Amino acid sequence: MESKKLTACKGKVLVSNLDSGEQKTLGGIIISNDDGKLRGIHSRWAKVYSVGEDITDIKEGEWILVEHGRWSRTIMLDGTALNLVDYPKGVLCASPERPEGYIGLGK
Repeated sequence: MESKKLTACKGKVLVSNLDSGEQKTLGGIIISNDDGKLRGIHSRWAKVYSVGEDITDIKEGEWILVEHGRWSRTIMLDGTALNLVDYPKGVLCASPERPEGYIGLGK
């Protein structure tokens, strides 16, 4: 069976590796997995899987910081968990590499 590739629609970014669960900063601060509560609300890093045709300032493979709650429910494609993000509304910043030591990074 051939592997499929999804492409984000205009004005959207499709991401993988969206950080979730308990997280720990480089300084040792543990952020619990309590997303349903006010104290669990924080932005999360995700890797760009695909960008919509009108988006020119971020590229596939980069990492973006997604504002809390600005991602869709998870869909699975060939064992990869993907989420859809509104652009630019849900994207706070971008990085060519996965940032280290910031809230929103997995263990």
